[in-house]
Amino acid sequence: MTSDQLFRIWILVTMVASFAISIYFRHQANKHGGQLDPSGNRVLLFLRLAALIVLVPLIGFLVDTDSMGWARYRSPLWLRWIGFAITTTSIPGLYWLFSTIGNNISPTHLTRDDHRLITDGPYRLIRHPLYMVGFAFYFGVGLMANMWWLLVGLTVLMLVLHRRTAIEEENLMRKFGAEYRAYVERTGRYLPKLFR
Repeated sequence: MTSDQLFRIWILVTMVASFAISIYFRHQANKHGGQLDPSGNRVLLFLRLAALIVLVPLIGFLVDTDSMGWARYRSPLWLRWIGFAITTTSIPGLYWLFSTIGNNISPTHLTRDDHRLITDGPYRLIRHPLYMVGFAFYFGVGLMANMWWLLVGLTVLMLVLHRRTAIEEENLMRKFGAEYRAYVERTGRYLPKLFR
């Protein structure tokens, strides 16, 4: 088995696992988490279309590696193994954050009717672990697949998400007031605060 075959199999396995975790918890939230205002759907639609554009070459890589030569770069094998480690450790991180946020997960920047402020689990350290774990996961996949297209597309998506995060935090500030302000003071947006 070549390293490309091994990495392709592992990318497929971890993607199936990540989608299964996400779909399960999102389904539970839609079923039990209260209503969502549909006005946040424009940004969601844009993000989903952009993600599809970014991921189509990855699907091409999984099906036929040779056809995606234009979207790939050369790197040492050790760098690909770092991607393997990042992607692998992202799976339990994904489960941890979804099980912590529970029915509060929302596909848009808006909160659910019954939304609670979650400040434990990974949310004790950072306010948006989903974005960071998702970024880490696909960054690792990009390293494993040697795909510059995925790494560049991921960076663009994170810039869009960064803007959405600011809007999301404004909504949370309105909903939770002083409690959310105190939470912001003690946590980092994407990385833990080193100094408080």
